[in-house]
Amino acid sequence: MTFRSEEKFVEIPEVSDDGIRNLTIRRIEELTLQLIKEISSRTFPKLIYKEARKGGRVAELEDSVEQFRTRQTSTRNLSDCALNPLTSFDSSKSLSWLVEDEETPQNAQNPVNKDLESEKDSDTGRSITVDFRRKQSRKNLALLVTLMSHVHKMLINRTSKTRRSLYYELQSERNSARLAKNQRILDNAVNHVASLLECPPWQLGFTATSKGLVCGDLSLTFSKEDLVSCEVAGGVLIPQNVNRVTSARTSARYVLVVEKDAVFQRLIGEECTQYLNCILVTGKGYPDINTRMLVSFLGNKLKLPVYILVDADPFGIEIMCIYRYGSATRSREDRQLAFPGARWIGIHPSEFSALGLSSKPLAAPDKAKIAALKSREYVDETILDQLQLLRTGKVDIEAVAGLSSRFLTTVYLSSKITAENYL
Repeated sequence: MTFRSEEKFVEIPEVSDDGIRNLTIRRIEELTLQLIKEISSRTFPKLIYKEARKGGRVAELEDSVEQFRTRQTSTRNLSDCALNPLTSFDSSKSLSWLVEDEETPQNAQNPVNKDLESEKDSDTGRSITVDFRRKQSRKNLALLVTLMSHVHKMLINRTSKTRRSLYYELQSERNSARLAKNQRILDNAVNHVASLLECPPWQLGFTATSKGLVCGDLSLTFSKEDLVSCEVAGGVLIPQNVNRVTSARTSARYVLVVEKDAVFQRLIGEECTQYLNCILVTGKGYPDINTRMLVSFLGNKLKLPVYILVDADPFGIEIMCIYRYGSATRSREDRQLAFPGARWIGIHPSEFSALGLSSKPLAAPDKAKIAALKSREYVDETILDQLQLLRTGKVDIEAVAGLSSRFLTTVYLSSKITAENYL
């Protein structure tokens, strides 16, 4: 049942990021200078960063680049910045900035967030106040300044490094090792710096080591004429610089995103990419930025339908929502990372009976996640209905795959896509 389709080829013009790069450099210098002035005067600085409504700040940053290029270089206050930002300085005993926590269960109790007081504003999002009377808060500031120093150097020299290599660098430096005790603290701090500088994390020069995989009829060309072919047995790591793709070529009919690596490898073993003529992608659980960026690229640039296959449990549904709507804690990046046109192909709680599946009882974290999902503004009636059905129990993809040999590829997926049986 292999369907060949006409080859698609798209070229993406290279866009200089000099404007955003120069603006970010300038903001770092101004932030650092003001911090030095405040601390030298024996007063604690107060940085106030307010998050705009969903999807706003990155667009404003990019739209302001031309204005920045034409402005005369002059000494001015941050309140006169090209973006007219909501960042300001004041003498106080606290530092305040927006905190964006990772939307993954393991980050529910992040050490970075100690000594922080949260305040929710309906118009501007969540702001966090850091009390400088506490030791941890002073460490947080030291880590932010250290990261801004690394960012400034990389932007000036037009270089980059992985977050992992940065972590090891800090561990090797006597005065910096204590600032980030683990990779998770460092990753969260990088997101804080991006919030302060009002730019997406990937504009800072730090690259995250990809964990996602892609397999199928897809060739990607990058700015230095590097070619990545994804027709490799077992799949290839998703490139770290998807935003640098200059052209892409494929004859695939659609993209199939699966939640787990085990299912990804199983589908490769079933020759799913050939049988269904699809591009197979997995984020190995909660997807990283590179995986989400690739899925968005394939949907938006190559105009391929995107289908998502996840476990019929609350965490699987949340992963589907991240691909479709974006992480609730990274609203300013959603415009580039989310693909609202993605279709939830399964597993649906409403299918349990028809497939003769026995569900497993929900654990306490499952029930808590259902409640959290119901409160998300993007969750529509269709998803709410499935969440309600899910209260009776959960089923993983492997239970469906085990119904018969190659059942996922030759029966479940092919029939559902043909019948347009998706949500």
